[in-house]
Amino acid sequence: MDDLYVNYWNVSKTIDKEAQNILASYANEGQNIKSEIINIFNAEKAVIPMGFSGIDSVKDSIPLFDDIFYIMFLREMMKLNLGNGAVNISM
Repeated sequence: MDDLYVNYWNVSKTIDKEAQNILASYANEGQNIKSEIINIFNAEKAVIPMGFSGIDSVKDSIPLFDDIFYIMFLREMMKLNLGNGAVNISM
């Protein structure tokens, strides 16, 4: 998952330095979550799904979208996660 997020967001190829900081902090957070998920899979002796290794992404690919799209996408995903968390807490 780390490889997909970091390479998909292409933090190293962003133009705007402020966007690069935001995406880098999100990628670091994603790395921590990925590590926790992998630890759970290993503890349960489950197969680690596709998307958790470097094989699943191409590091030299060109960015698909510009910096503004990545920031707006993160903003929308945070809104959805906030709403989803509120629904789960209320149940």
